[in-house]
Amino acid sequence: MFANFWSCWALLNIYVTMVHQEDGLHRMFYGLYTMMAFVMCISTEHPDHSFFDYPTQAFFHALVSICTRLMIVVMYGIYLYQDGRMRADPSISAHLPKYSRKQVKRQVAVQAGSIMVACIFFMVTCITEYTKIESDETRRLAGDDGCSDTSRRLGTSQWWPRKLAGSDDSGCSEEVKPADHYVTIALWLIAVFIEQFGNIYSIIYDSLPFSGEYAGERMQAWL
Repeated sequence: MFANFWSCWALLNIYVTMVHQEDGLHRMFYGLYTMMAFVMCISTEHPDHSFFDYPTQAFFHALVSICTRLMIVVMYGIYLYQDGRMRADPSISAHLPKYSRKQVKRQVAVQAGSIMVACIFFMVTCITEYTKIESDETRRLAGDDGCSDTSRRLGTSQWWPRKLAGSDDSGCSEEVKPADHYVTIALWLIAVFIEQFGNIYSIIYDSLPFSGEYAGERMQAWL
């Protein structure tokens, strides 16, 4: 869980350090990104559980994680478009830094591309976790979930179809096996590794300027 949150803020830190602007679009982006981070925090809360419970919360958390990352991908695309437009204007291109359009495309491709690959991994977990939700709901409706008729009639939300074993006082006791969600945990960690590897590799070995000291101070302040 920490790796996911840390990676989202680290990706924003890299983008801001490289492409920071004070226009209205970027101010709106910063506000929306902060709001999505807040929604990610909400996705870890559930009134029936004292901590994050994969059977009931993983789908929504993965979905919000994808949306948060896609915002950065869109902003990289806008940056690439604006770079091309400025280079087409002779009065502006003469004052641009001396790195080529090809170098800009390569760096954006590596950074945004690695984030997109990470989103694919998160999407896979969305599908697998949603399938588990549908399977649990089907079993509940079919009466094959170990719950009493009374507890079934109480109904549950589609997003939170069951509770932890022993936490339901209506007669429904179902064993939650953590091993059922090890694949989700592994895919989330792999996604974080891929996006961080791509972005860190790019800021070290590609040509666009990057102030490590500035990025470090900002990340330290956020933490």
